[in-house]
Amino acid sequence: MVGLIKIRHLGFVEISFFIFRLPNIRLLLCFAVLAVLPFNLSLYGKTLLVDAFAYGVLAMSLDFVLGYGGMISFGHACYYGIGAYTVILALIWYQIPICFSFPLALTLAGLYGLLVGFFSARLGGFYFAMTTLAFSEVIHRWFMYTSPDIGAPYGSFIFGRWLDPLHYYYFALALLFGSYLVLRRIINSPFGKVLVATGLNEERMMFIGYNTRRVRITAFVISTVFAGVAGAMFPGNHGFADIHLMNPTHSELAIVAVFLGGVGTLVGPIIGGIFITIYRDILATYWLGYLMAEGVMLALVIIFVPKGFYGTLKDYLYRKYLYYLYRKYRRLLPISEENAES
Repeated sequence: MVGLIKIRHLGFVEISFFIFRLPNIRLLLCFAVLAVLPFNLSLYGKTLLVDAFAYGVLAMSLDFVLGYGGMISFGHACYYGIGAYTVILALIWYQIPICFSFPLALTLAGLYGLLVGFFSARLGGFYFAMTTLAFSEVIHRWFMYTSPDIGAPYGSFIFGRWLDPLHYYYFALALLFGSYLVLRRIINSPFGKVLVATGLNEERMMFIGYNTRRVRITAFVISTVFAGVAGAMFPGNHGFADIHLMNPTHSELAIVAVFLGGVGTLVGPIIGGIFITIYRDILATYWLGYLMAEGVMLALVIIFVPKGFYGTLKDYLYRKYLYYLYRKYRRLLPISEENAES
């Protein structure tokens, strides 16, 4: 009862700070909002949000290695496309429903990520990024010359029957929140702590005795698996897969989403991915030069909001809450003689 009385005296900033500090409450609130949202949306709106969820998972998978492991990858579009092509080809060739072909998509994306990580994990910085881009272009060009756009008739998408857009929306929403929970659990695990420490100072971790190359490879494979999850969500939403899914532009957009939302936050990249998807769709309707606006927006964010939207908002609420505590308990602080005389 006393706690409820205290909460009544808190303002909007203080309550918002508590929500930010309690990830489970924050997760439930976001899930509740997104769960009731499709009832007021058209078919196009549901389809667009599923694409936004897929981009959120893709950006979150990149943030896992970029924000926590200090490894920037320019090749995540490759695993995004591998997930999409695996699902659609399994549906066409073997009539495997999407729900059951997801494990296959994740396995293939992870295996290719293991191959790329084996050769690139020993490198760092610019060389690591260029290696991931080179391996990505190998798969991109191979699919371009061997497998053009592939479509499938609507039917047998999940559990052997056609799934309407509302049900698929909830399926994609469950994948988004499930991916977030798994990645958050990994980051909070001992392996996650070692990964963060390796990203901050790899040489010191090597001196301590950790095999940093193995840590980097494992983190990269986990990241590619979740990039495959994002790609596997695409065919069920559109009924086809095309070579443009592997275009390096998708890797660049994932990096933009990470920086817009906030590097090293997991939640921020989800927000950035959803924002980028909706923003591109709206702006491209009215202006062909929307890519120029994206570049200008990214430059402004990096210069003026380096922590991203989510990171900046979180820091703002934290400062406001500290100021609230100071005003409330400043009478209990020790006062020096000079301040007392004044």
